[in-house]
Amino acid sequence: MLLHVIFCLMALFLTGGLVLGLGLSPWFWFGLPAAYVLCAVTYLLILLVTTIFIPNRNQGTNSPFCRFILYHSLRWFLVLFHTEVVFEGKEKLPEEPFVLVSNHNSALDPIVTFCTLPRRKIAFVAKMSILKIPVAGNYIAACGFLGIERNKPLQSARVINQAADMVKESGFDFGIYPEGTRSKDGTLLPFKKGAFLLAKKAEAPMAVALLEGTRKMRFLSLRKTTVRVKLLAVIDKKEVEGADTEALSEKTRRILLKTGNFK
Repeated sequence: MLLHVIFCLMALFLTGGLVLGLGLSPWFWFGLPAAYVLCAVTYLLILLVTTIFIPNRNQGTNSPFCRFILYHSLRWFLVLFHTEVVFEGKEKLPEEPFVLVSNHNSALDPIVTFCTLPRRKIAFVAKMSILKIPVAGNYIAACGFLGIERNKPLQSARVINQAADMVKESGFDFGIYPEGTRSKDGTLLPFKKGAFLLAKKAEAPMAVALLEGTRKMRFLSLRKTTVRVKLLAVIDKKEVEGADTEALSEKTRRILLKTGNFK
């Protein structure tokens, strides 16, 4: 939202300066949208240049500067999707680092969740292709996000271990989707054990959340979309430690199915 306001002000001053300085017709005010786009493109070019100074990808680092830029850029991104995000049950979040698990309906799920927790050092386990996105991938990696190759068990195991170490040693909160991929029709897919293995290795509580509405998000939509992140339960770390991954998986699934409107 901050970037959206800045771009609007820059566009206003840019267009106003041209109208007053060059004596152009007031009809030139209709150039405001073009000026806004120009400001946005300039901002993206600045981000492109600054990626030169960002550490190598997928190193498990945390750059406060990159986190600040990523947060405000994604908030601007949500404005372009005309989306309001509501976090219900946020007060239930533990103060200590935790592992966040939820259903996965859209590629926009991590963006929505990241933007609801600006004061937490949260990162996600994501498919490797996300970290290879030009410009954005560098910033994502510099915020601690880890890339995983689904078809490479050894690499996946290393990433889970790295994420667990980041939770224990560096105070990260880590989000991971137990379904392993997006649900294309709104059903809750079978769970993989990686999310629960991460929680056990990290010796951390596990927050179970339900995401609603991300499938309805549309770029430059005229209709406002409300997305809800509902924190349903927190499984404390003693229970995580005492249960096996199958038991944690079954409990998480029951919590989601009890509240969520799945097909």
